[in-house]
Amino acid sequence: MLADRRGDKGSFDFTFLGTSVAVFTVADGGVPVLDKVLDLTPDSTDPQQVNWGAAADVHDGWLYVYGTRLTGRPLEYGRELYVARAPVADPRNRKGWQFYDGGGWRPDVHRAVAVLPSRGGVSQVLSVDSVGDTFVAVSKRDGDVNDYVYRWTAPTAHGPWTPTREIRAPGGFDTGELEYAPLAHPEIKLASGHLLVSISRNTTDLQRLVADPQVGRPRFAELTD
Repeated sequence: MLADRRGDKGSFDFTFLGTSVAVFTVADGGVPVLDKVLDLTPDSTDPQQVNWGAAADVHDGWLYVYGTRLTGRPLEYGRELYVARAPVADPRNRKGWQFYDGGGWRPDVHRAVAVLPSRGGVSQVLSVDSVGDTFVAVSKRDGDVNDYVYRWTAPTAHGPWTPTREIRAPGGFDTGELEYAPLAHPEIKLASGHLLVSISRNTTDLQRLVADPQVGRPRFAELTD
């Protein structure tokens, strides 16, 4: 889970601090019970740090954890994408974590390199899922200011990634009607066989939201390509 600190300069004034991992125990037929919370990264206010935990997936015995990073360069609203992995059997053991460095997996987080660049990159939070033998990432391209949901596909957890423009979902920063943070839900099987995605919605008009909370409900759509 991503830890943020809220500021006092409006609805979008948040400072990313770091990432923690919540461990739940789920008994057969029961409900999740929080076991413990582990800090994955120390708190930092550095706006260019990697936001680990932006997405995660389990595949072939590995827990893949993705991170996104805002470069801070002018007119770059997309984020770089990074990937780490840990054995599913013991993800709490930090000594078992490995980070992709462009040529292989290394234990040093400082050697991690971006597997997607910021130009044409993703939003802060996205989804990455292994669907069969293909890894599928769903996000806005060039950040949530973009007006379309994109799907990236790759043969491995680190790429190479091929982008495809999918459905329209206006960022709405010019209209105040926001559509952002698309996420895939491959665990929900559709009769059509298509991929289900949810798209968060909101409005910058607080009075309208209070009067009609349904304005803030997510919408669901199918990616048909």
